[in-house]
Amino acid sequence: MPENTYALTDLARAQEFMLARTSSNNYSDERLIMLINAVSAEIESFLGRNILSRDYTEYVNGGEFQHTVSNFPITAITRVAWGHAFVL
Repeated sequence: MPENTYALTDLARAQEFMLARTSSNNYSDERLIMLINAVSAEIESFLGRNILSRDYTEYVNGGEFQHTVSNFPITAITRVAWGHAFVL
């Protein structure tokens, strides 16, 4: 089972954490990856938002000076348009 692309940590860090807490690593890599993926999904579900950067397309109706976006923080903008014409 591979780590989820948007996992909030990776296998190496989880192994390091487990070894710091116990004298031996009793968890298999597969089990740790399963836990990483499950906990990452649970954290994002609890917060009601995605933590790591992802690509989104949002459409908003014009006519207002400000718009609230559904996904934040914004790390990059590829296109802003008015109708079919590029604005930015």
